[in-house]
Amino acid sequence: MVWWGSMSNENQDAGPANETGPKDERKRAKRTPVPRSELPADVWLVEHVAKFAGKSDGWVYSLVAAGEIPFTKRGGALYFDPETIARWLVGKPVAVTPPKGRGH
Repeated sequence: MVWWGSMSNENQDAGPANETGPKDERKRAKRTPVPRSELPADVWLVEHVAKFAGKSDGWVYSLVAAGEIPFTKRGGALYFDPETIARWLVGKPVAVTPPKGRGH
């Protein structure tokens, strides 16, 4: 049986192994929005909306789940109209259909 409290203290002065510098230097770099001209013209997927907005895919999924972003769902896949998303991102009114939840 090993008692962890009795292990040697030879590595105590080494500091945390994953620390590489001041906290500000360890933060992730911000995502840069991708110009619309570099994305598909006809229909966007979650990854395209995220790139256009300079956000993560998870950000898009959370907006879909909350019913805050206009989308179409076909066969389990999410699709977005580029023109509608561009208007929505600048705050112009667009129709948003609330998501259909199971059992609601």
